[in-house]
Amino acid sequence: FGSRPSRVPSAMLRVFRRAALPRPLARAGAYRPAATAAAPAPSLPTTTTIPDPLWKRTDLTESQVGFLGRAITSIPALWRAARVVNKGRAEAKLDPVDLNTVEGYNNYFMERLKHFHHVLQTEKNVPSTLAVRDFVFQWDSERPKDCQKWQVIPHSCSIHEAGSASVHGGEWVQVQVIMEYDQLLLYKGAKAPVPGFGAKIMVFELPLSGATDFRLAAFGPVPEKLPAVALVEPGPE
Repeated sequence: FGSRPSRVPSAMLRVFRRAALPRPLARAGAYRPAATAAAPAPSLPTTTTIPDPLWKRTDLTESQVGFLGRAITSIPALWRAARVVNKGRAEAKLDPVDLNTVEGYNNYFMERLKHFHHVLQTEKNVPSTLAVRDFVFQWDSERPKDCQKWQVIPHSCSIHEAGSASVHGGEWVQVQVIMEYDQLLLYKGAKAPVPGFGAKIMVFELPLSGATDFRLAAFGPVPEKLPAVALVEPGPE
């Protein structure tokens, strides 16, 4: 029900990295949807297929890691996705987002997670344009037992792979990232929240027609071989 995503050539490597955002910027973010839109966003299929999730790989080694730089014009999948998002957002009268750089993409993905978590905690009804149904159920199950208030604050994101895939009979872009986030957990009967930390591999996806934003498609644990990769910092500009 899907095809394996096309790979970025090995000579270019598959990994992007950016330094973690300063905490105030991570909280504020750069992605701000407009207060109103011209029309409601169309619905998308509530399920998806991730042909080759990173958390199920056994072939990843640190020798495969590299840093491509901040420009994304040489990565066809991300470049095409940026055009689709900004065209869709312009037609829906939403604020544009900076998807011209790896840093812009990572900041955008952190804001998508933060927005999704807020909707899940406050409205419960998460639209298919924001997250796949299974992602919603799986993420909600991450909430600790007896936790009355669960706040998630993404602070670091790194793209590890981007490619195209055939899903639901159309072409989509799927991007796999390592997402790190702080948590504030207020338990029943407690007077103050308990801080926590989380890290997941997350998959964001976007249909290459009729969409305004990436949605959250799947997530899994960070394999033991990947934490060292996630700490690789970019070289000088």
